[in-house]
Amino acid sequence: MQRGSETREAILTSAASLFASGGYSSVSMRDISQGAGITPGALYNHFKDKSDLYAATMEHALGDRMSGLTEGLGAGLPLEQRFRALVAATVELFTEEEIFARLLHRELLDGDDARLEFVTKSVLQVSFGQIVDLMAEFNTGRDPELLASLVTCSIIGHFEFHRVRRNYSGYDPRQDDPGMVVKTVSDLLLSGLMSMSIEA
Repeated sequence: MQRGSETREAILTSAASLFASGGYSSVSMRDISQGAGITPGALYNHFKDKSDLYAATMEHALGDRMSGLTEGLGAGLPLEQRFRALVAATVELFTEEEIFARLLHRELLDGDDARLEFVTKSVLQVSFGQIVDLMAEFNTGRDPELLASLVTCSIIGHFEFHRVRRNYSGYDPRQDDPGMVVKTVSDLLLSGLMSMSIEA
């Protein structure tokens, strides 16, 4: 029989998988309890309702991984090296963490305003703020928040667009090789950022 933290982990893992595949509205607490191998009553011992469980699931599935994304941004390394580390960490996240990628995709597709606001402010904001700070270091004279958004969308969009891209006549599976994506995206975006940099 599962106890304490093991039960909570099983619940959050089940919820993340189900929310990612079916969306918030189509998943019931009973579905989640079955996926976790516990009774509905045991589930309610850990979470008061679906909204409470959703918040904990987003923190568990997205928040922990997002914090890892920006770990190397303030490490005292040169700016270009930190930028490349950010790109590499983001690509790794989307290629190796299937539940994370699907859950974020699902929320972007059909999350209501309240859930999207929660995810943005409670889960993504701190990491995004660190990316904004990194963009400010390039001293481009442009809005660093806009730059952070465009950089993030450039990377995430590559993966979000995959099901369309693979149908293009020029598609090559090597375009999805993580190493190639990291180098190409880093070179492209750094070229633009460096060309806009204002001499101090």
